[in-house]
Amino acid sequence: MGQDGAAGPGTGHDNRGYIGYCVCSVSADKTGEVESFFVEAPYRLAGIGTTLLTRGLAGMDTLGAVRK
Repeated sequence: MGQDGAAGPGTGHDNRGYIGYCVCSVSADKTGEVESFFVEAPYRLAGIGTTLLTRGLAGMDTLGAVRK
């Protein structure tokens, strides 16, 4: 987790490099937001995006988000 309220980035990768990411933040009023989210086309529909988003949402919870 970032010290400035950023909950990420969360990344997915294989042995050749990164294949996706999810960047989330939590504002001072405790609103969580997915800032950016991406999975490379060949890796879509494999559950990677679901995993990244789930981890991003969990990070928001850790930072005390009351709205997402």
